[in-house]
Amino acid sequence: MNNTVKKTITILLSIVITSILLWVLLAKTSLQDIVEALTTISLTDIILMLILYIIVQYLRSIRTWILIQKSLPIRQVFSITCTHVALTNIMPARTGEIGYVYLLKKTGVINTGTGIGTLAIARIFDSIAIALLFFGATIITPTLPTIAQQIKIPTLIAISIIIAILIISVFSTNTLLLLLQKITRILSIENKKIIQWIIKRISETLQSIQILNSKKNIAYILFSSIGIWISLFLINFIIFKNISPIPITLAILASSITAILSGIPIQGIAGLGTTEAYWTIALVGVGVGTTTAIIAGFSQHIIGVVYSTIFGIYGILTLQKQKKIEQEKVKQHGNN
Repeated sequence: MNNTVKKTITILLSIVITSILLWVLLAKTSLQDIVEALTTISLTDIILMLILYIIVQYLRSIRTWILIQKSLPIRQVFSITCTHVALTNIMPARTGEIGYVYLLKKTGVINTGTGIGTLAIARIFDSIAIALLFFGATIITPTLPTIAQQIKIPTLIAISIIIAILIISVFSTNTLLLLLQKITRILSIENKKIIQWIIKRISETLQSIQILNSKKNIAYILFSSIGIWISLFLINFIIFKNISPIPITLAILASSITAILSGIPIQGIAGLGTTEAYWTIALVGVGVGTTTAIIAGFSQHIIGVVYSTIFGIYGILTLQKQKKIEQEKVKQHGNN
């Protein structure tokens, strides 16, 4: 099955999922209710959420900057981050993640394998940060909702496996590469171009993971990841307190549950339908009424898309500007 067919199937599947979920969710509320909920958010809260979102993007940029070993200016990394997040929120089935690898490679400084490796590390540390906040919320929440109790053990197991795989990858890079090369020799496919390309990409990816050999780097990446998700959860809390006031601990719990559910590799067009469904499950699970949960889910998603799109446009424009400046420098250098 070629890539075009796969992309077509992915898009069609996303459209079907979006249509079904939107039909089910909107049957229990209305667009008018959603609009009314959004208009109840004060200007002060909108500005506060904007500030928090800037912090989120900055922390994401710092994390990426560390992961790529500071090989690009932080301003350029910020533009790439803004563009990447916008693409991830808009494109179906998380295909927007490819944009991160593409934008880094386009700089001419970062190779494909490093892009893939640093993206994987970022997502792993996102998972660890979400898990830490989830378990923290379960400890300080007086009466733990059933949904939190149900996913507590599976989450712990999943995170433990992820961390174990990461540790093995960090300390067994050469062993893994030698094993892979030995397998290709046994199968007599080591000279095929596609196999050589794959091994090279895997080698680049594993080498990028060596950034975690430094405890200092691990600390920076972990704390920036925690900061990212605390800021995002605070944005969610601000939205929810305007629609259905709940304690901040339950807001954190619902946010972390939604983030965990979002790891399911199913996404509608621009996340429509699936995002709202995950929020509905999480919010109902912590005691919010179904209709209110659906409205809150739509509100959170709309605000998130608006902010990410604004910053995405900024990212695209600044990247284009940086490209023009570089072209002018090359042109001037050629004339000299």
